Amino acid sequence: MALLLPLLIILTLHLLSNLSYAAIPVSISKFSPYLEQRACVKSCIWAGGFSDLVSRIGCNSPRVNECYCQFEAASTASWFLSGCVARACATTSDAQIVTSACSVYGAYCAANNLPIPTVASINYSEYLSMPTCVRDCLWHAGQDTDDLMPNMGCRAPWDNGCLCNATLARTGSAFICVASRCGAPTNGMQVTSALSVHEDYCSSAGLPLHPVAAGTATATLGVATAPWKEPSSAGLSTGAIAGIAVSSTVAVIATIAFAAFVCFEKRKSKPKPNPSEEQTAAAPLVHEKPAEQEVTEADATGTPRPVELYGTTTTRDIPAAELPS
Repeated sequence: MALLLPLLIILTLHLLSNLSYAAIPVSISKFSPYLEQRACVKSCIWAGGFSDLVSRIGCNSPRVNECYCQFEAASTASWFLSGCVARACATTSDAQIVTSACSVYGAYCAANNLPIPTVASINYSEYLSMPTCVRDCLWHAGQDTDDLMPNMGCRAPWDNGCLCNATLARTGSAFICVASRCGAPTNGMQVTSALSVHEDYCSSAGLPLHPVAAGTATATLGVATAPWKEPSSAGLSTGAIAGIAVSSTVAVIATIAFAAFVCFEKRKSKPKPNPSEEQTAAAPLVHEKPAEQEVTEADATGTPRPVELYGTTTTRDIPAAELPS
């Protein structure tokens, strides 16, 4: 018990230190690029958790950077900001002010050592090996409407989380673009190759899509979704789950440590019994009276017979009337 208690305390303090390190409150409201934005933009990026980006991502109070800047939420951030800013500022979803809002969000996360991974497919070897007609549809500097990411609803800073969102990828029209520009059928080899490049790139970025089988390219095609339509988001985010798991673990260990401490203190404070009390409490000794040895004497024939001790009375000496009834 004496060794267990310090171990539990050390483990609890270690987990609490990790939790305190991870729980850095969101402070984008003090971020200079944020302060330079119009009020309609700021209300979408941060409004204290009221119909803003942090609430859309699903971060609960206390709202921390690790949830706000999780790369899994990058696609949600792009979709939400493009639609929210367009509505709040009465503009279109492809306006510069929308791009600026996404850039502020990305810059804030990068400044807090939680950068949103951006697309680097231009340097990806499989991408570079594709024909120009394929590369222009998947990624090119102009980022026009034939490019995959704008048709998926992604916005600058063009993050991997949006490009590698499986739901959005199915709604992008870039693979129809591949068929059109390359003069190939939508279920042809070039379209399938383009899908494979997309899949491989996302896997290398740690955001794998569902594998694409050859000849099934049309299964991933669909009508391009309007950029302001937000994707559905079910369940808790990774950051929220991690926070709950860490908090629960700390609570359990703290409870165990407290219980161990109480038991340890009770054992220390319990008085030790005196030796005399221990003897008193011990089982009583029983002294049995030894059996009396029968005294005999020999008669004339040498046969031993009992000797009647002086002062004793036997039943032979008591008259029959006096015998007890």
